[in-house]
Amino acid sequence: MRFGVLATSYNRAGERPAVALSRWVELAVEVEALGFWSIWGTEHRYASDPEYRPFDVPEFEYPTTDYDMSPDCLTLLSYAAAKTSTLRLGAGVSVLHWDHPLKLAERAAMVDVLSGGRLELGVGRGLGFREQEVFAVPQDPDENRRKYEEGVEIIQAAWSGERFRHEGEFFRFPELRMTPPPGRPAPLFIGSGSTDSAAYAARKGLPYATIVWPLLGVQAYKEKVEHYRSSAAEAGVDVSRQHLPHFLYMHCSETDEEAAEVAFEYMIQLQYILENHYELRRRNANLARLGHHDGQDDMTTLRKLAQFPVDEHLIGSPDTISERIGQLRDDLGLTYLVAIAGFGNMPPELSRPSLRRFAQQVLPRFQQIQVAGVQHGA
Repeated sequence: MRFGVLATSYNRAGERPAVALSRWVELAVEVEALGFWSIWGTEHRYASDPEYRPFDVPEFEYPTTDYDMSPDCLTLLSYAAAKTSTLRLGAGVSVLHWDHPLKLAERAAMVDVLSGGRLELGVGRGLGFREQEVFAVPQDPDENRRKYEEGVEIIQAAWSGERFRHEGEFFRFPELRMTPPPGRPAPLFIGSGSTDSAAYAARKGLPYATIVWPLLGVQAYKEKVEHYRSSAAEAGVDVSRQHLPHFLYMHCSETDEEAAEVAFEYMIQLQYILENHYELRRRNANLARLGHHDGQDDMTTLRKLAQFPVDEHLIGSPDTISERIGQLRDDLGLTYLVAIAGFGNMPPELSRPSLRRFAQQVLPRFQQIQVAGVQHGA
């Protein structure tokens, strides 16, 4: 199996952005040394409102935190590329609606060429509400989907290395050839929050990457994998060699009880951070659709959300986590798991020992081949 790590560059109030970003790059270097296949960065734009205190949480319980210091994970990955030599570099995800697909294709090619072919380019549609207005994101669901899929086509054409022109519904440009030519097909992963997007990835012959929110359990993962494979079969597309990265929250302690206690505490804090960033309650957004609200009071819902990954994800002792990974491998046929580490602005003194314990006591139980620069899908 392949194992990766996803981490967000949280930034507490008063902390210099360079500190948060350097901490992420240092993590990438350690992740490579620990024998992981990949590290995945994130993309979230614009600061949260410091005056908004979600759920009336006092400051001593939830110090003000900006969700992410990385508005362009490709820039962050390019810096990590210079500090590593074998680690695959994942964009989890680059948002097509917040960019021009040709410019995104160019920046991605730069990272891939500079890193010796180590990029894994996840692309998605994005959820942030501020970005919708800034970048004129289509609000009609069907139009939103069409623009996204046109962007995927442009990236694939640009990475072909051939001259091409484009006359689409949303983008038009004359014949050109992108530089630098990356020398391989675009290593695309379709960011998938639904079975529909998984089916789209299957028809394109591309792997999908399960988004980390809303929270999903094993049964939902299984239904998506099965739908992906059946959609590929119906389209006559062979996806048997594709590795599908599934992102699961991870905290590995010496005992199940200790892991559950720490994970629950920082999953609660993650709910505060997410609400502060997306302002779902403040904007009266559709909370049920995102799994944030089920008709109960806020704190009951938060506690249920915090408990969910403790019960369903990679939270526990090395033995418990290994058992869960084995079940996922056997039930879903998964070959690529990405551990979400340090969630909820968990301090390094808690997140780093967890990651090391996972690498030293869990990874060796699963066969893993580490080869830099392999072809996408191999």
